[in-house]
Amino acid sequence: MHNLYRTVCEEQNETPVKEWAYRHIFNTQFNLGFHRSSSDTSSKCDKFNYFLRSCDPDRKEKEEIKREKILHLHKTEHANRERASIRTDTIVIVLYLQKNVTTPRLSTNKVYYLHQLWTYNCGIHNFVTGKTHMFMWDESTAKRGSQEIGS
Repeated sequence: MHNLYRTVCEEQNETPVKEWAYRHIFNTQFNLGFHRSSSDTSSKCDKFNYFLRSCDPDRKEKEEIKREKILHLHKTEHANRERASIRTDTIVIVLYLQKNVTTPRLSTNKVYYLHQLWTYNCGIHNFVTGKTHMFMWDESTAKRGSQEIGS
């Protein structure tokens, strides 16, 4: 997101703020945060993460495992981009349904167990153009089944 922000600033001949300032403003003024997705990881990534969490920080192998993990992630990203650019008549997209959210978001036990309105968010990433589109709807519009999302 910061890269997109910098691009817009450059187009408008403005000086962008540093990434740490961008994150601070985003987290404090918009009450949102950044985190990496923990789902849909490969077994190789899981193995790397398990080893890095469980091994002694002073072990020499830890640095080697970190390098292998970074290399694996770069190879995966490169392979996805390469697949997307092999054919000009094909578009490679990734579709993902994010965590469902109740609306309003209340944690009071009496209200929590009553039926609340479910809100869904679906992202579609186009590897050819590099653009991502997000679609949000509530359960009164459609459910979250494959037929609803596909249409």
